[in-house]
Formats: sequence, structure tokens, C-alpha cells
Amino acid sequence: MHELNRYATAPLMEHKRVRLEPLAQAHSAGLAGAVKPGELWRTWHASVPSPEKMEEEVARRIQKQADGEMAAWRSSTLVLTRQWG
Repeated sequence: MHELNRYATAPLMEHKRVRLEPLAQAHSAGLAGAVKPGELWRTWHASVPSPEKMEEEVARRIQKQADGEMAAWRSSTLVLTRQWG
């Protein structure tokens, strides 16, 4: 582990249109559901785990964050959709 681990206590960051929060195992199911439309894990231009491997990948990223190797975030869009008519 790194002496100075700035990633282990990553704060929640929010603006009027986006929210970044430290990745947690509780996000696995939602992320697995998000990649199903379009089968994003099959695309050549993105590195996305399949729904079946999402929980394992989230755990891996959380461990890398604890080890000081990466900052693992979950993002949410906060923009409301417009109603027309």
C-alpha cells in the first residue's frame, strides 16, 4: 500500500448536472443493468465488464482504490428531462 493514499477517502462531488461518488459494492447491480442495453461489454471501443462479471470488477476497483492505485467513481446525471407540450 502507498504511504499517502489520497484515493481511500475520495469525497462525494456534485454539481447541478452530475454527481460523482466513490464506487461501492452496492452499485454493482445498477451498473450491471446499465450495460445490458446494447450489450456494451461486447463493443470494441470500450472496456466494460459483462453483467455477470460486474460485481467482481467493482470489487477489483474498490481494492485498487484502497491500495492507492486508482480513484473508482460512480457517476450519475442529475439533469431533469424536459416536458414538452
